[in-house]
Amino acid sequence: MSINDRVKWQEDVEAHFEEGMAQLKDFDVVDRPPARYKEKLLVSYLSDVQELIALNPQKASEHINRIKFMINNCY
Repeated sequence: MSINDRVKWQEDVEAHFEEGMAQLKDFDVVDRPPARYKEKLLVSYLSDVQELIALNPQKASEHINRIKFMINNCY
């Protein structure tokens, strides 16, 4: 993966994270700290990965990499 591809991938993951966080905040009736929304979002993604492992291990691996990036770099 080239540097440009890596930067594009990171931007896509960050945009996906921000979109997910915004949706959770919009749907929630209680105002929570950002860390709680992040936790809720990541648990949802991990649940999706569990289903993907049986169906498509390669795609599951990509999702795991996205989740790892979100844990370490998205706030």
